[in-house]
Amino acid sequence: DLVLWNGGKGHGVAWSGANLRAGTSVVLVDDVATTGGTLARLRAACEGRGWIVVAEVVAVDRRGTAQ
Repeated sequence: DLVLWNGGKGHGVAWSGANLRAGTSVVLVDDVATTGGTLARLRAACEGRGWIVVAEVVAVDRRGTAQ
């Protein structure tokens, strides 16, 4: 399954295709990270749905400090 999350600049949460069951392993992917805050919020939202975050991938880390 593919789940798309759009945090947008307002950092809201909009899920599309989120039909995964609790206990499902997921990988988080972010195109650009500056502080890592978006991934932290996404991780919390996924864990709140009972999903297990097994990895986080960032294509570009602007500051080299995202955690």
